[in-house]
Amino acid sequence: MEPRGGAPVRRSAPCSSASGRPRISITLLKELEYCPRQAWMKYNTNYTEPPTPSMMLAARVDYRAVASRLNLPEPICYERELCNEEYGVCGRPDIVAGERRRVVVEVKALDRPDGRIEHFKRQARYYAWLVQTTLGGVWKYALVVGEAVYSWDYTYWDTLDVEYSIERAIRLLTSSTPPEPLESGKCSYCYFSKICNRIPIRSGYSIITA
Repeated sequence: MEPRGGAPVRRSAPCSSASGRPRISITLLKELEYCPRQAWMKYNTNYTEPPTPSMMLAARVDYRAVASRLNLPEPICYERELCNEEYGVCGRPDIVAGERRRVVVEVKALDRPDGRIEHFKRQARYYAWLVQTTLGGVWKYALVVGEAVYSWDYTYWDTLDVEYSIERAIRLLTSSTPPEPLESGKCSYCYFSKICNRIPIRSGYSIITA
């Protein structure tokens, strides 16, 4: 693994789905909310950052223990890769439990004392949409943040709202010009800060919401 301060790691260019749409990961959809320009660079420049400390911590989460604590129905799948070919969106939901009344669970290892979980909730809902449009039968989606557990019913309106957001994300990510960055305190330690200021800013884009 390269140190965090090194040069960005090259990756292969995004491939296309059967429909011809470029493939987009659920993780990238979430990152659009942190900074549209960072997500655009990850998608278009063939560079990506190495695993962050939070990502490495997440890799050590015991999903089976989480499923047992939540008393989830069988059968249970962990990190199963799914792809919606129509939209070219792929991802690995942490936990998918049940069969006819499925529960989709997103797990975050660290507590959020400030209570700010909306971006995590949207990520969980993206995964619920992915499961609904590939396997079907989604009843609820849940979010585990440290010791806290949140859950919501999955509805038809969730499907419509997520697909609207994905369409906007596709237009943004496939644009030939990068969107404006979302400036914040994170800019000072952003992995792409060394190249971000070399790309001209185009106005007119806002971060997507789902």
